[in-house]
Amino acid sequence: MIQSTLRKFVFLSLSLGLLFTALPAYATTVSGTQNSDLTVFNSFEPSCVKVGETIVREFGVTNNTNKRQSVTLDLRATLNGQLYSIYPYYPREHWRIQLGPGETWQDGPTTFVIYDLVSQPKGTYAITLSATNKKGTSSATAQFEIYEATCSLGA
Repeated sequence: MIQSTLRKFVFLSLSLGLLFTALPAYATTVSGTQNSDLTVFNSFEPSCVKVGETIVREFGVTNNTNKRQSVTLDLRATLNGQLYSIYPYYPREHWRIQLGPGETWQDGPTTFVIYDLVSQPKGTYAITLSATNKKGTSSATAQFEIYEATCSLGA
């Protein structure tokens, strides 16, 4: 009886382990502080999506100083290594913000549904948010993949 119960427990544990490894739900979350004044963060979850699924994106910048900062934000996207227009998914590519001491500007979390492969082609998307002040730039690039059969990210 004890051996049978132990065997069932081991089998169930292994089965659950295989199940959870077979279902990737990876997120791509990155941050950058190349300029010590500014920390940029950028996130997509999950990193692999198919048509009909949703993806959540969130990005922002933190002023690490004790002084007000004028910051220029740049948002750039590539699809399979080629520049890709983010409009209408995000209406701006360049804009300025003012950040108080220790303040964080954040956009999101925002959820998108992948409707079709025509308006949202399959492939690997890399979205870079850069924040620049008079001292320099910090940036962070997060990736996600729209796929049909197999996702190459996070595998």
